[in-house]
Amino acid sequence: MSIATMNGHKKMTKALDQLNKAVEEKKSEIEESLEHLKRNAQRTLDDAKETIVESAETVNKEVHTNPWAYIGGAATCALLAGFVIGRLTKK
Repeated sequence: MSIATMNGHKKMTKALDQLNKAVEEKKSEIEESLEHLKRNAQRTLDDAKETIVESAETVNKEVHTNPWAYIGGAATCALLAGFVIGRLTKK
């Protein structure tokens, strides 16, 4: 091998090493970002789950306290939905 070829090979190896180092650093940054996003998503999901459970418990208590108001409301909504759907299908 000539000296020029050896120097070119050393430069190429050095460039590849630098590239691999940069890729590893970016990979670490991306993994950290993904882990942070995952923790935030899990926290948000847990908060939403807690809110839904609390809301369901509140609605359950209200319905048991005054069921006829909710039955009337549901009947009214069903009547209105039937009326609107009936009007739309006649056209």
